[in-house]
Amino acid sequence: QLEKDRDKFPELIQELEASIPSYSDSIEVAILHSMIAEMYDQYFDRNRYTISRRSELKDYIPSDIREWSANLFEDKIKQTLELSLQPAHLLQQTPLNRYNLILEKGKDTPLLRPTLYDFLVHRAIEINPSIQWYDEWLTFRRSQPERQALLFAELAYWEFSHNHEIIPTENYRQKLDSLFTQYKEE
Repeated sequence: QLEKDRDKFPELIQELEASIPSYSDSIEVAILHSMIAEMYDQYFDRNRYTISRRSELKDYIPSDIREWSANLFEDKIKQTLELSLQPAHLLQQTPLNRYNLILEKGKDTPLLRPTLYDFLVHRAIEINPSIQWYDEWLTFRRSQPERQALLFAELAYWEFSHNHEIIPTENYRQKLDSLFTQYKEE
């Protein structure tokens, strides 16, 4: 539908959101929230110039997202991504390979993101990077036996920290050297 008529994007997002109560499986709901967050992000990105010129809306949320200001999109994307990571304990126990038919993955995805939680938190970070999500991801990964998945998460976290100037370049290099020593086998 989106390929036929891009103007229908807001209606497609709302239609998918409206379908959520019909799902009883919390894992399916989490995946849908991830998809919806991505759709909001894509719509916002495609219309960023127009949207960013609008005055910020605080106490009023128009029913038509075509009228939203940037802050409403940012809040909705973050809120929807948070929902995509719930219930975390169940997502962390769900092997990613149970959803091979519906998830787009790379060849190393099962090794580097073995659970649905890993997959969804990685998507959340790609859509809207957050140090909080990195911290939660690393806390989970450090409690699991898959060392390559932990290394992947560690590298992503430290690269993010360096790129966003949370740590200086010298500390970043020291951390990479430390990781190399720690994960020499991987």
